Amino acid sequence: ILVIRRPDGLKNNLEDFKLQVSRFPGVLAVANSTSIPGSSAPRIPYYITGTPATHNYSASTYFVSHGFESTFGITLNQGRFFDKSQPSDSTACLINETFARQLGGTDLLGKVLIRPSEEPDELTNLKILGVLNDFNYEDLENPVMPMVMVLMHANYEGYLTVRLQPGDPEPVIEQIGALWESF
Repeated sequence: ILVIRRPDGLKNNLEDFKLQVSRFPGVLAVANSTSIPGSSAPRIPYYITGTPATHNYSASTYFVSHGFESTFGITLNQGRFFDKSQPSDSTACLINETFARQLGGTDLLGKVLIRPSEEPDELTNLKILGVLNDFNYEDLENPVMPMVMVLMHANYEGYLTVRLQPGDPEPVIEQIGALWESF
């Protein structure tokens, strides 16, 4: 996986850049996110609708684009990944198995998680679409902790990741570098 730091420098051209990169020979998947496995992610409090806000759980939160799961080979335990053809996915989330167990573990698909909004005194509701199989997204010495994935609504600071076919990566890296310079 090729990691490009700070794709927010592309501003409104990020989606076009990703589309062009996805067409290069040797590229299997492209995504962007605020965090990647091995980096830090903000821990945000969440609680399920119908429970008191004081009964919340902290979870690492990854803001991701479509394709993040295929770029990193993430698999589902149940439910589905984000789907571009489903506009309602912009207010949905995926949780990992560890968080599902913490929340009670059963019948979580379709339930709504609540978290603080980016606006003061507002809350964000996120419908649970799927439960991800646990994977180590922090230091391998740490146990897997609760995690939530949410679709990004803008080009936030973070990472652009490109899954490459096995073999010599230099030709595609050179193509990506030339494309980056053209933007």
